[in-house]
Amino acid sequence: LNAELMLNRFEHPYLGDLDNIGGYADIKYSFATRWWGAIRLDALSFSDLQSPESEGAKWDYPITRIELGLGRRLSERALIKGVAQIIRYSDAPAALDGEVFALQLTVDL
Repeated sequence: LNAELMLNRFEHPYLGDLDNIGGYADIKYSFATRWWGAIRLDALSFSDLQSPESEGAKWDYPITRIELGLGRRLSERALIKGVAQIIRYSDAPAALDGEVFALQLTVDL
Protein backbone atom coordinates (compact mmCIF):
# COMPACT_ATOMS: atom_id res chain seq x y z
CA LEU A 1 0.00 0.00 0.00
CA ASN A 2 1.32 3.44 -0.98
CA ALA A 3 -0.29 6.84 -0.52
CA GLU A 4 0.66 10.49 -0.92
CA LEU A 5 -1.02 13.84 -0.26
CA MET A 6 0.11 17.06 -1.94
CA LEU A 7 -0.73 20.69 -1.19
CA ASN A 8 0.38 23.41 -3.63
CA ARG A 9 0.09 27.19 -3.82
CA PHE A 10 0.93 29.37 -6.81
CA GLU A 11 1.01 33.13 -6.35
CA HIS A 12 -0.59 35.03 -9.25
CA PRO A 13 -0.42 38.84 -9.48
CA TYR A 14 -4.05 39.26 -10.69
CA LEU A 15 -5.87 36.11 -9.56
CA GLY A 16 -4.59 35.78 -6.01
CA ASP A 17 -3.33 32.48 -4.63
CA LEU A 18 -4.06 29.45 -6.79
CA ASP A 19 -4.23 26.46 -4.46
CA ASN A 20 -4.71 22.79 -5.16
CA ILE A 21 -4.83 19.63 -3.15
CA GLY A 22 -4.29 16.18 -4.54
CA GLY A 23 -3.24 12.72 -3.66
CA TYR A 24 -3.30 9.06 -4.47
CA ALA A 25 -3.49 5.67 -2.86
CA ASP A 26 -2.61 2.39 -4.49
CA ILE A 27 -2.37 -1.20 -3.47
CA LYS A 28 -0.79 -4.19 -5.20
CA TYR A 29 -1.59 -7.77 -4.29
CA SER A 30 0.32 -10.83 -5.49
CA PHE A 31 -1.64 -14.05 -5.83
CA ALA A 32 -0.90 -17.43 -7.34
CA THR A 33 2.54 -17.85 -8.86
CA ARG A 34 3.72 -14.81 -10.86
CA TRP A 35 0.30 -13.05 -10.90
CA TRP A 36 -0.59 -9.67 -9.36
CA GLY A 37 -3.45 -7.21 -9.32
CA ALA A 38 -3.42 -3.53 -8.45
CA ILE A 39 -5.80 -0.63 -7.96
CA ARG A 40 -5.00 3.07 -7.74
CA LEU A 41 -7.22 6.03 -6.89
CA ASP A 42 -6.03 9.59 -7.37
CA ALA A 43 -7.74 12.97 -7.19
CA LEU A 44 -6.87 16.62 -7.71
CA SER A 45 -9.01 19.58 -6.62
CA PHE A 46 -8.52 23.32 -7.23
CA SER A 47 -9.38 26.48 -5.28
CA ASP A 48 -11.71 29.25 -6.42
CA LEU A 49 -10.27 32.20 -8.30
CA GLN A 50 -10.00 35.33 -6.15
CA SER A 51 -10.64 37.95 -8.86
CA PRO A 52 -13.97 39.86 -8.77
CA GLU A 53 -14.82 38.77 -12.34
CA SER A 54 -14.47 35.06 -11.61
CA GLU A 55 -17.53 34.78 -9.32
CA GLY A 56 -16.13 31.80 -7.41
CA ALA A 57 -15.09 29.79 -10.48
CA LYS A 58 -12.36 27.20 -9.99
CA TRP A 59 -9.10 27.68 -11.89
CA ASP A 60 -9.33 24.15 -13.30
CA TYR A 61 -11.73 21.20 -13.20
CA PRO A 62 -11.40 18.74 -10.29
CA ILE A 63 -10.40 15.30 -11.54
CA THR A 64 -10.66 11.76 -10.18
CA ARG A 65 -8.99 8.70 -11.74
CA ILE A 66 -9.32 5.03 -10.93
CA GLU A 67 -6.84 2.59 -12.42
CA LEU A 68 -7.11 -1.20 -12.32
CA GLY A 69 -4.36 -3.53 -13.44
CA LEU A 70 -3.69 -7.24 -13.77
CA GLY A 71 -0.28 -8.65 -14.61
CA ARG A 72 1.71 -11.83 -14.92
CA ARG A 73 5.46 -12.31 -14.90
CA LEU A 74 6.19 -14.68 -17.80
CA SER A 75 9.85 -15.16 -16.84
CA GLU A 76 12.60 -13.29 -15.03
CA ARG A 77 12.95 -11.07 -18.10
CA ALA A 78 9.37 -10.65 -19.35
CA LEU A 79 5.99 -9.59 -18.03
CA ILE A 80 2.59 -8.81 -19.48
CA LYS A 81 -0.05 -6.58 -17.95
CA GLY A 82 -3.43 -5.11 -18.78
CA VAL A 83 -4.63 -1.80 -17.36
CA ALA A 84 -7.93 0.12 -17.41
CA GLN A 85 -8.14 3.75 -16.30
CA ILE A 86 -11.43 5.59 -15.66
CA ILE A 87 -11.17 9.40 -15.73
CA ARG A 88 -13.93 11.64 -14.36
CA TYR A 89 -14.08 15.43 -14.04
CA SER A 90 -16.39 17.35 -11.69
CA ASP A 91 -18.32 20.40 -12.92
CA ALA A 92 -16.90 19.96 -16.43
CA PRO A 93 -18.21 19.01 -19.86
CA ALA A 94 -18.91 15.28 -20.08
CA ALA A 95 -16.75 15.10 -23.20
CA LEU A 96 -13.66 15.38 -20.96
CA ASP A 97 -14.50 12.14 -19.13
CA GLY A 98 -13.03 8.99 -20.59
CA GLU A 99 -11.54 5.56 -20.26
CA VAL A 100 -8.14 4.27 -21.31
CA PHE A 101 -7.28 0.61 -21.85
CA ALA A 102 -3.78 -0.73 -22.38
CA LEU A 103 -2.02 -4.05 -22.86
CA GLN A 104 1.73 -4.03 -22.30
CA LEU A 105 4.45 -6.61 -22.91
CA THR A 106 7.81 -5.76 -21.32
CA VAL A 107 10.98 -7.68 -22.19
CA ASP A 108 14.39 -7.02 -20.62
CA LEU A 109 17.00 -7.64 -23.34
